[in-house]
Amino acid sequence: MKTLQTRGVALWQASLDICPRQIRRFRQLLSREEGARAQRFLSEAHRRRFIAAHGILRQILGGLTGICPNHLVFEDQGRGRPGLKNDLPFDFFCFNLSHSREMMLLGVCLKGPVGVDIEWINPAADISGMADRFFSSAEARAVRSRSRESAKALFYQYWTLKEAYLKATGEGIARLRDVEIDCRADRGYALADRGCSMNEKWTILPVFPRPGYAGAVAVKFTGPDFAYINGMPVHDAFL
Repeated sequence: MKTLQTRGVALWQASLDICPRQIRRFRQLLSREEGARAQRFLSEAHRRRFIAAHGILRQILGGLTGICPNHLVFEDQGRGRPGLKNDLPFDFFCFNLSHSREMMLLGVCLKGPVGVDIEWINPAADISGMADRFFSSAEARAVRSRSRESAKALFYQYWTLKEAYLKATGEGIARLRDVEIDCRADRGYALADRGCSMNEKWTILPVFPRPGYAGAVAVKFTGPDFAYINGMPVHDAFL
């Protein structure tokens, strides 16, 4: 918590492919509603990864708040943003979770809304067609102007930056075309949102979880100092 309070935002990444014993223990932490959602997955791999992601989420948030992980109560705070109903020792506490295949990314912030996104880079994806559908014309041209591997990397970087921002605002991918990413070599990434006045200051940054994945984080203030935890170990002591 001391690190989080001084640095503004903390990011955790973790692998969701964990052993069956840990999956059984994480399953015990989930609420009845989370357990029912897990059972609705037809794929056993998807079911295990959902349980792992939400178990690790509860483990981390429990450690930060001092509340037993299976006593955490989640709620929708409006516009799809998750929150905790528990009494918390903070004036403000925001978190956001994203998972794709066997990786998850979690952002926690005490200073303002936070959004994260992680995506597996699908080698068979039709990135040109998706860029034409979801991106601005300038972004689509930028993707098409690159070589195959470079274009794929740029497409997923744009996608994750947009989605992290829209998750932080509580909106969905239906507004992807409204958000345009400006990659400035000297000043990093900036965004323009045609769907709002953009009076608020946002910081968007790429995150590089591991080869084969793209990620991003968005926060509603400028100049955050990120604490990036490169992997979340799972220990019996937390369970």
